[in-house]
This record gives sequence, C-alpha cells and structure tokens, in this order.
Amino acid sequence: MEIEKFLKDKSNRTKDSLDNLGLILVYTLFSEKYTFSDVSQAYFEEQLDRQVFWILLKIPELDDTKNYGNVILDDNRVEITFMSQIISYLLVIFFHDYRKILRSNFKSWSDMLECLESHGSKLNTKVEDEILKTFNDAKTNVKSYSSYFQRIGLPDKNQQELNNMLKQAVKNSREKRYHGDVDHVIGLPSEDKQIQEYLSKQPDLTEHIVDGKLKEYSEEEWKEHCFNRWQWMKHYFNSDYTRSTTPAQLAQE
Repeated sequence: MEIEKFLKDKSNRTKDSLDNLGLILVYTLFSEKYTFSDVSQAYFEEQLDRQVFWILLKIPELDDTKNYGNVILDDNRVEITFMSQIISYLLVIFFHDYRKILRSNFKSWSDMLECLESHGSKLNTKVEDEILKTFNDAKTNVKSYSSYFQRIGLPDKNQQELNNMLKQAVKNSREKRYHGDVDHVIGLPSEDKQIQEYLSKQPDLTEHIVDGKLKEYSEEEWKEHCFNRWQWMKHYFNSDYTRSTTPAQLAQE
C-alpha cells in the first residue's frame, strides 16, 4: 500500500507525506508485488531533492539561484555532489544487493522467514559472506553517478544531463521548501498577513455595545473581557498575586 501510494502520486513522496524516505526501501524487502527496480527512479529523484539541503550547507556555491560568481564549474559539480552524499548512496546499494541476494537464495519471503525461524534469526554463513562481499565491492568501486546508476539498474547520463539533473534538484528542493531562508522553509506569510491574522483572532470589544450603550457587566466580568482582549496584561497582573486589579486600572495601564 505505501509503495503504491509512493509510485502513483508525486505528492506522496514529499516530507509532508513521507517523513522517512528510507522506509520505501525497507518495504521492498517484504513486498511480493513491487521490486527494487519499481521504485528506484522515483526514490532517487526524491532522495536527491532532499540531499540538496545538506549539499548546500557544505557547498553553498552550488546554488545556481544565487549569484556566487560561478565559482564552481559544472565539471566539478557532479563529482563533488556525488562524493558529498556517498554514504546515502551506499545504503541504497546495500538494499538493492541485499534484496537481490535474498531472492537468489530463497524462492519467497516466506521461505526466508522459515529459514530464520529455524536458525535463530540468522542467515547461513554463505549468504552472510555474499552480502558482506558485495557491500565491500560497492564501497571500493562505486565512485561516480555512472557506476552508481549501473549498480542499481538506472539509465546512465552524460555530463550535461547530470548537471541539468543536479540544477533541477536545487530548484525542486526550494519549491518543496526543503531549503532556503527560514521564512521560505517554514512557509511564513508576509508581515501584513501575519498582523491581519493576529488581529482577526482578537476579541472585538464593540460587540459589547448595543444600541449605542454598553452592556451591563459586573467588575469581574469586565475584567475578564479586558484580559481576553489584551492577554499579555493578564500575565502581567497575575505575576503579582497581591495586586487588586479593576477594569479602570487595566485601562490606565
């Protein structure tokens, strides 16, 4: 169900809908319907959009939406971006290879679970060695986007395509509010809209005027109405429990 939602609608891939992107890889380990290759392209695109925040923290010059004088050339952009996030890519490779190895050793996930059940939740040594070997191989040999794409079964890209992909990821990240200035990231409205929003939530004391006359309230009721309108005053006067406060004193303050 979660994999299906992830694949059908791009809005289900964002942080608002899917906080932990890595869960999609975990789900592929147990899905009989979807494979790693079904999710790999969509997963890679969303992963890259999320990585932009961390990449730009290290190398803000890579943000083409700002004028940094073109300090970093496109030839360097691809290599720097990949190596700055190599650990996250190795984790994806691990899930890819782990799933592939398990599928080659067990006919179904139920067969694997039966094996674990009968061996104290431990895979046999041959399978464990195979997993360790393939991961060491990835750590040693995967040093570029091309080798990464080849390893996980994604189509390769030339240098220009890679640069366009990385620049687009920066734009996507900002549009999704994954990075940017604070107001942009948390989606703050303009100051005028914030003020209007605040004032709209304040009680309107004119509602206590009927036919040009004030409604009749006791001193305590008026005081409560004033406190509801100016809540900061309630904290101020309540800080001194010995103080006797009347509506008139509130007005003077």
